[in-house]
This record gives sequence, structure tokens and C-alpha cells, in this order.
Amino acid sequence: MLLLILLSFVPGLIWLWYFYRQDPRPEPVSLIGKTFLWGAFFVLPTAAVESLYSHYFSQAPNPLVLFLMITLGVGLVEEAAKFGAVWAGALHSQAFDEPVDGIIYAVTAALGFAALENLLYGLRFGVGVVPARALITLLAHASFSGIWGASLTRGRFGRTSWGALGIAAFLHGAYNFILARGLPQFWAVFLLLASYLYLRQLIRKATERGKIK
Repeated sequence: MLLLILLSFVPGLIWLWYFYRQDPRPEPVSLIGKTFLWGAFFVLPTAAVESLYSHYFSQAPNPLVLFLMITLGVGLVEEAAKFGAVWAGALHSQAFDEPVDGIIYAVTAALGFAALENLLYGLRFGVGVVPARALITLLAHASFSGIWGASLTRGRFGRTSWGALGIAAFLHGAYNFILARGLPQFWAVFLLLASYLYLRQLIRKATERGKIK
């Protein structure tokens, strides 16, 4: 059990440290920890919601319907849950005062979410499934959520862009669809790398904008 917990959470904390270091003026550790834990907590209601309809995925009449079901039922639901974690953990803090902060907190919530999700997968399917998820799924969650995190900063201080949440849900859904359909893994890796590189650009632009007046 201890090995499963370590394999589930230590890689998430390593990724968290990596993204935390991208902020020139790092956020309070207490808020980072709080948001990470809220991200983990939101796995539970999310799993409860998804359990209500996940069995219908196997009954999808064609790939397009399956893609829409996964995008709305998994991608949108999970990205909205991680937004809830940021809202509960850091959104109203006075420390949330720079363009890059939305990205950092969104990524933090996503990593907490993915870490506990990996633990639950390990409990259900065995510890052997966790290492691969630790290497790939953590970065996928962080990359998708970081995209709407950049928009969250603008929304927090002026203009809200729900479109960014929709983009993240679409990417998340596409990633899960590739895995669910057993398509070549190349496409999942390509989507993950493209999302991560796009997030890197968002981080760079956000850090260049400096402190919000």
C-alpha cells in the first residue's frame, strides 16, 4: 500500500515542483498545498458523477457519438472539477495577483486530481498500472488544465473566457477517446506534447506580463 501511495503522489509532487519553479515570484506554499489537496478531493464527487453514465460509453452507436460523450462526460466534467478546486483553494486569495498565477494554480489542482485518481486506479487494477499513468497522465492533466488556467487569470481580473475551458475539455476528451478506441499511441503522445508545448508558451507570455495592477 505504501508503494502504491508513493507511486501515485511522488511523481505528482515532482511535476508540481517543476511547474512551481516556472513562476518568477512563487506562490505561498500553503496555498499551493491547499489547492493540491482540493484537487485530490474533487476526484471523489467527479467519480461519483461519472459512475452514473460511464457504462453508456460502450453503447455509443458510432465513434463521433462516443467522442462527444467522452468530451462532455469526462473532459468537461473533470476540467470543471479542477476549476472548482482552484476556486476553493486559491482564487479569492490576495496572493493571486499575477497573470501566471492562474496557470500555476490550475496545474496544481490538476496534479492533485491526477495523483489521487492514479491511486484509485492502482487500488482497482493493481499497482502495475500506476507507473505509466504517473509518467503520462499527470502531465496530460496538468497541460490541459494549465490552458484554461491562463484564461482564469484574465477572468479573475476582468474578462472571463469560458472558451479556454472548452478547449481544455476538447483536448482532454480527444486524449481519452484515443485511449478508449485503442488508436495508435502516437496520437495520444502527439496530443500531449502539443498541449504541453502550448502551455509552455502561455507560461512564458504570462511571466512576461508582470504583476497585475
